[in-house]
Amino acid sequence: MKKTLVAFLLGVLMLTLIACGNQQETADESPSVAIVNGTEISQEQLDAHLEQIKMSYAQFGIDFEGEEGQAMLEQLKEEVLNGLIEQQVLLQAAQSEGYTADPEQVDEALADIKAQFASEEELQEILDSLGFSMEDLREELANELVITQYLDDQIGEIELSEEEQQEAYLSYEEETGEEADEETKQMIREQLRWQKEGELRQELVERLKQESEIEILL
Repeated sequence: MKKTLVAFLLGVLMLTLIACGNQQETADESPSVAIVNGTEISQEQLDAHLEQIKMSYAQFGIDFEGEEGQAMLEQLKEEVLNGLIEQQVLLQAAQSEGYTADPEQVDEALADIKAQFASEEELQEILDSLGFSMEDLREELANELVITQYLDDQIGEIELSEEEQQEAYLSYEEETGEEADEETKQMIREQLRWQKEGELRQELVERLKQESEIEILL
């Protein structure tokens, strides 16, 4: 749980704060790009997430100039919007089933965030620049905890059959020409669990989306 939240804070959280901060400042100006069961996703949110991905691509010398670049950008925009919609349906589903965040876990997650800055004052300055309060930050963390708890319960413990494991070991050995030692087998099992968890999460998300009223306005 803690590892998940730390990873979240380093990437998605600050991006969400930027998006939400922009949304608060331009609530009357920013059009909606999607509506999920009555909850709007703004153009500002979409643009903020998309900009972060473009910055990541830029580190590898990839830009979005020209016809091919623009086509890639349009595809990324669709993927980012879909991700925002998925997060919203998960949060709504969790809240509808009564999931709430444990205040102690929120405090722990908040402490993890503060530890990433030289001081709490530095974090507060960043929040102030975004028009965000520490309480707003706590709310975002609470939402992430709620989604994580919901997914943990819905997906449950990932079990691997002996057949699945043996097939994966054999595939590794055929690809590398090396016999898998115990450390490698452990890595392979973790990869299999991660893959199965992702598949189960996507199945859940697709079901929730089918049960939701989603309007895309792009």
